[in-house]
Amino acid sequence: MKAVAKLPGGFPSHFRAQLWLSLADHYITAAEIDWISVCRAAFNSRINRDDDRLTLEFIKGLHLAGWSTVQDEAKEIHLKRAILGYARYNKSVGYSQGLNIIAALVSEVVNFKEEPTLKILIFLLESVLPDGYFDQSLRALSVDITVLRLLLQQVLPQVASHLEKLRKKSMKLFFFSETSYDPPLDNVLSLQWFLTLFSTCLSKDCVARIIDAIMLEGSEFILKTSLIIWAKFSR
Repeated sequence: MKAVAKLPGGFPSHFRAQLWLSLADHYITAAEIDWISVCRAAFNSRINRDDDRLTLEFIKGLHLAGWSTVQDEAKEIHLKRAILGYARYNKSVGYSQGLNIIAALVSEVVNFKEEPTLKILIFLLESVLPDGYFDQSLRALSVDITVLRLLLQQVLPQVASHLEKLRKKSMKLFFFSETSYDPPLDNVLSLQWFLTLFSTCLSKDCVARIIDAIMLEGSEFILKTSLIIWAKFSR
C-alpha cells in the first residue's frame, strides 16, 4: 500500500476514499467508539449555545481560506454539519480554521458525505496526528515546529541562516529592540503549513497525496514534507 502511494500517479480518487474510510472504520472499531451514539450527538438538530458562533466562524474561515471547491450551498451545508459534528464530538479541540480547510478536502474525497467525513477526521486527529495538535494550547504542534527548526539547522543550514538574517533585518526595519521577541520566519510559515496540512500552499491533489502518506506512514511525514519544501525554496 505504501509503495502504491509513492507511485507518480498516487491512488485513484475512488480508491483513496475507500482507503481513508477503511482506515477510519478500523480505528473506530479498535478504539471501541460507540458510533451510533457519536452520530446521535454530532448530528442532532438541537441547537447548542455555541452552534451559531461556530457557524459564523466556519463561513468566515472557509472564504478567508479561498477554498474554491465548496461553491454550492448543498455542499457547504454538508461540510458545515461535519465540522460542527466534530466540534460537538471533541470539545477540547472544537473548531479551528485549519481544521476547516482539512475537513473541506476530506469531505470532497468522500463526495461530501457527513458521516464518512466525521469518521476520517476522528481517525486523523485521534490516531494519526500527535495528541493535542489542534487543541487550544497547540502544544504538540509547537513541538513539531521546534523540531523542524532543529532539522533545518542540521539538514539545510544555509536556509536556516538566511531565515535568521531576514528575521534580524525585519527587527531593525521595524525598530524592534534587541530584547523584543520576533518569531522566526520559518515558525510563521510552519504554523500555517502544519495547521492546514499544507492546504494553503500546495495543490489539492498534492495535499491529498500527503494525507495518504501521513495516514500510512505517520505524522513524521509532515516534517519530511516541510524539509522538501524548504529545500525547493533554497534552489
